[in-house]
Order: sequence, then C-alpha cells, then structure tokens
Amino acid sequence: MQIHTHAKDSIALAVMVVFQTAQSFAQPSEIGEIDSVMRWSNNIGIYNGNVLVSKNDKIIYEGSFGYADAAKKNKLNANYRFNIGSITKEFSAASLMKLKEQGKLKLDDPVSRFVPGLPGWANGITIKDLLQYTSGLPDINWDKVNNDKDIFEDLKQLDSLAFKPGTSYYYNNNNIALRQFVVEHITKMNFNRFAEKFIFAPCNMQTAIMNPSRVNKNIAKSFNNDLVEDPTELPMSGAAYVTTHDLLKWAKCLHAGKVINKQSIFELGQHYNSPGAQAALGNVTFDNQNIKEHQHDGQSRNFEALMFYNAGEDLYIILLGNNVNEKVFEISFAIRSILKGEKYTLPKKSFFYQFRKQLDSLSIDDFISFYQSIKASQSYIYDVDNEGLLNRIGYYLMNSKRLDDCIKIFDLNIREFPSSSNVYDSMGEAFYNKGDFNLALLNYKKSLELDPKNDNAKQMIEKIEQARR
Repeated sequence: MQIHTHAKDSIALAVMVVFQTAQSFAQPSEIGEIDSVMRWSNNIGIYNGNVLVSKNDKIIYEGSFGYADAAKKNKLNANYRFNIGSITKEFSAASLMKLKEQGKLKLDDPVSRFVPGLPGWANGITIKDLLQYTSGLPDINWDKVNNDKDIFEDLKQLDSLAFKPGTSYYYNNNNIALRQFVVEHITKMNFNRFAEKFIFAPCNMQTAIMNPSRVNKNIAKSFNNDLVEDPTELPMSGAAYVTTHDLLKWAKCLHAGKVINKQSIFELGQHYNSPGAQAALGNVTFDNQNIKEHQHDGQSRNFEALMFYNAGEDLYIILLGNNVNEKVFEISFAIRSILKGEKYTLPKKSFFYQFRKQLDSLSIDDFISFYQSIKASQSYIYDVDNEGLLNRIGYYLMNSKRLDDCIKIFDLNIREFPSSSNVYDSMGEAFYNKGDFNLALLNYKKSLELDPKNDNAKQMIEKIEQARR
C-alpha cells in the first residue's frame, strides 16, 4: 500500500501538537494532562467511550468521548451503560463465594451435586475448577447455541473433556454458564435476578442492569471501525451493562468486603500456575491476603472495558468503550504514569485492527513486507514496536488454520525479540499443532531456558517426551 506524503505529514503534525500539549500540562495540571491523553486517543480513533479516575476516595477526572451509536446520532454522556464483557464474570464468582459463606456449597464440591442431568464428567469438575478455568470444558459452541437452554442441552451432549479437571487451564464461557447454573439450582432464582438483588443492590449500583431490553434507555450500542453496528445480542444470562460510576461502586464494595469476606476475595484471586492464566477476578496481587492491585478487562463483540485498582495509591481507573481497539491498557498506563509523575508514551493505533483486511488478503510474505514498511515509516502512530502485536497476528493465523503463515510470523517475532521466552513458547505451540514435535520441543526448551518459571513449557516438554517413550 502506498503511503501518501501529505497524509503522513498531517499525522506527524497532529502527533507533535498533542505531545506539546501534554508537556505543557505536566507542571500546572495532572488533570489537564490526562485530558490530553483522552482527547488524543479519541482523535486518532482508538477510544470511543467513558472514563473515570478516582484517587484518595475522590473522583478527580471523568469524561465522555465519542458516540453511543454507529450512526453518531447520540453523543455519549456519563449516564450511558456499557457491556463490560469478562468483568461480568466477577459477579458469578462472588455469587458462588457468597453461597459458600452461607454453607450452601464447598469449593471441592462436584458440579454434579448441584446441576443434575449432565454426563459423568460433571462428577470430576469442582466449583474451584469453574472459578479457575481448570474444568477441561470446551468453549461454548457458538454455532449451535442461542440461549441458556441451548448451552445446557449442548453440555448434555458432551462426551468427554479436553483434559482431566485441575491439570490444565482453558479460559472459556462454558465455565461461566455452569457457575450460573449452580447459583440457580441452589437459590431457585434466575441468575440475573440473583445478581441484581444480592450483588448490585447491596453495592448501590442503581443503574446497573443484566441483559437489557430495547426499552431500556442509555444503553450504548457497539460498533466496529467501519461504523457497522453489532447485531442484537443473544439472550444468554450474565451480560452486565453498567456506567463508570456503577463499576467504581462495585470495585469499592468488593474491596471493602461488603459482598464477600476477605478470605473469599483471596480465594477468588488465586489462579492456575501457567503463563497468562487469569483468576476469577482477573489479575490480582496480594500482600498477606490484602489486595495490592486488581486489574480486570473485558470484551464483548465491540464493547471493551478495563477496571484498574492500586491499593497503595488508592487509585481506580475505569474505561468503558463501545468501539473496541484494545488500547485501554495503554491508556490506563499513561494515566497512572501521569499521576505518579513518571514519563509515558501516548497510546498508538492498533496495527492489527487497522490492517486485518490486508492480513486476510495478502500473501504472508507480502504482508510481512507491508508490516515492515509501516514499522519503518509510521512507528510513531502504530503499535509496531512490541512483541504482543506479532504474537496476536500469529494466533489469529493459527486460529484460522494458517499454520505455515503463523510460523512465519512467529519466526519474525523471534528475530525481533530473541530474548523473550513467550515468543518461543508461541512458536512451540504452532509447531505442536502442525505435528512437528521435534521443532515444538526445541522451541519449548528455549522458552524454558529463557524463563525457568514457565510451567506451560515444562508441561509441554513433558507431554511431548512422554509421547515418545
């Protein structure tokens, strides 16, 4: 693709102006600097949504950027509610722990105790497995299911699990569905109703709603970068729509122990020991069972959300958007850096989202050449300077069954980031899926050499070597 000089120059000018603006705010106003980051993010098209920042129990910044719909008829304001994707999973997790505190279940209870009618595998899956995504369940079959009943009927047809419960990790929504089914069977209440009554109400989340209908007002509609609005969501329980203020209330309520006790929060913060594994609360760190930091993100179609909390700084950062560009982490990091008086870089546009069509249409060699040309000429505007981008592209190709193309991308990532354990781990997975176990083993061993704590590499090495015996 030819890059027109005048367009390139105008982008460079915009970058320079915003950098100068951010610098000008550094001394007189942290708030002005945060506002510059948010306006920059909206202007270059990487953030459409609401933001709230609370420090020392006071909201120090909030704003709305962009529109509530693809047609751009309605501007966002603080009253709009957004689907928070995987952050919703905290509600089913807290519900189970609430029932545990009431003596109605134990974490080592089998799912079969509460949800009758499932095959024999339900005897081996515990409540803890559902919370830590170690059940061995496959993901929901999105081609077949349309509602909660379909999910249950599909689970009844499942013959076997992907692995023995408790021995590995697979993050997927069947775990969440079963959590909700357990809550429903114990309480004899619809899960959405239970969440609204025993989660939202005690936390004073007055405008939060589960699975809103068309008559509900102030519901943001999600859309892609081509301004195509997402279709109506499937009627599956557990889709929470909240405002930034609602999510702040939830986080504070949870952290203060008003929903579940301190021990329950600590248990929900535990996760399976493998790279990238999440806990039921996302990513949580503790100091003597006291929360130090809590971060959880979520996506649902083109909705995106991030909740960040640091106890030492008494800082909450909440970002809710309806046009996903996967830049909420970068925005959050910039905001935190500003408040700490540290240097930061402005968020950049997503190369993956901007040029995914080229990835689908070009040969892999032509795509790599295209990527390298963008990296050489527009690294100031696109996120082409980190291993995560190429890893994301590689897994996109892997999931599209383009394993040879995936391997070429991972090879490029290794050449650009040769000291990263993760890039070799990814290459090992690609070769394993291709059936080349020699090269898979070689890459997993290199990954483990670079990071001796990589349990996934250890397990894969053992798995491959056992198969050879």
